[in-house]
Amino acid sequence: MVSSIDSSPPPPRQPLEAQDVLRLEALAHSLGLPVAEGLAAQHGAIWGWIGPMKVAVGVRFVGGRPVGHAHFVQAPGALLGPASVEPWSAQGQGRQLSADEAFDEELSVRGDPAVVGAWLDDAARKQLRSIFAHDPTPQSLRLSGARATLRGPDTATLEVAAVTEQIKGLLSLVQAAQLQTRSLLDRVVHNALHDSIADVRTLNAALIGELMPGASESARAQAAGQLLLSSDIALDHRLDLLRIVRGLPTDQALPLMTDLLDQGPLELARRAVTWAEEKCEPETVRPLVRLLHRFEEPNLTRGVVSALSAIKDPKAQPALLNLLTREDEALRIAVIEGLGGFGNQDAAAHIMPFTKGLFVDRELKRAAREAVDQIQARDAAQD
Repeated sequence: MVSSIDSSPPPPRQPLEAQDVLRLEALAHSLGLPVAEGLAAQHGAIWGWIGPMKVAVGVRFVGGRPVGHAHFVQAPGALLGPASVEPWSAQGQGRQLSADEAFDEELSVRGDPAVVGAWLDDAARKQLRSIFAHDPTPQSLRLSGARATLRGPDTATLEVAAVTEQIKGLLSLVQAAQLQTRSLLDRVVHNALHDSIADVRTLNAALIGELMPGASESARAQAAGQLLLSSDIALDHRLDLLRIVRGLPTDQALPLMTDLLDQGPLELARRAVTWAEEKCEPETVRPLVRLLHRFEEPNLTRGVVSALSAIKDPKAQPALLNLLTREDEALRIAVIEGLGGFGNQDAAAHIMPFTKGLFVDRELKRAAREAVDQIQARDAAQD
């Protein structure tokens, strides 16, 4: 059996009532759109430009019958999206919460979590609440491509004053939602740092790790630079960020790592020490030395000694020699072994007392003698 497909043309549109044409023209006038004679009656819509935005106001037809209104604003380039907003109802499937309790009690937003988080900053939430607060309440607002479409209620009556304010709010919303002005990652970082509501900041911070891998190296470095030192961002989120930073090229990761050595909390500084050792990066020597004075934590100190020993920069020698005064045999051994790899005769002179003595630990003596031998052999080879 072959099913038949209804190929009949759609029913003709009913002509608009004169009063509906007048309301549509009044709306266009109130927005500053040009009104050509007969345009609204013929097409059920009026369109034009407000700055760089294309704006259309019109009637929705179902089965040829006018049932409500739909208006759109089209930007010159892509918007955040796709995403949609409706008045909140009990149907919550697919809904993305903004973490703003007052907003979520009124409106329901659907879309990719990162898109919704990036879009719903303080200003967007305020604008959306204002748009949907007008009577009659719109059915929905949708962002897709370069267009934002506001669909009115299923009523043929157009409330000119209310819809004028709604479309002005839509213009402002679209202006801010253009991707050409700020990337998705930029927006999420900004919200994580600056939103007025703590739960919104937390929600956006949790989205950053998802967005970072898809961003450019420079964008990742810039985002990490804003977030790693912020005490407002939870430590576990910053640790996730740091794992991403470790994968950046050395020239982009270096400023971030030196900042962590100079200003970061203990857990982040510890990981920056490990990175410095892996890269043997001379630019980290002074921050590593300064770190010795920021935290007096034995494991961190040993990590710094290991990093400085691997880098082998003469600028580290005074700081390492100073550590020999500490009553920590394991630390002294690590320092002496490190200095054996790059120290000079001044270092050898400081190490020499540990090569002998009744009360000097056997392992410390061994390390000291080997270090002195290394230094002297190196000097002899240079001569």
